[in-house]
Amino acid sequence: MNKKKANTVGVITARGGSKGLKNKNILPLLGKPVIYYTIEKAIEKQTAGLLS
Repeated sequence: MNKKKANTVGVITARGGSKGLKNKNILPLLGKPVIYYTIEKAIEKQTAGLLS
């Protein structure tokens, strides 16, 4: 029997319709879009085996 490792998929939601500050998730913070920091941490955790 051939066992295959299941792929893991994660979803990071980012809403662009804020009333106070439109598209705040793509506005720059320290030179990078705000959403970058969330994505970067998710990649770090997955690489370290903390997300599977």
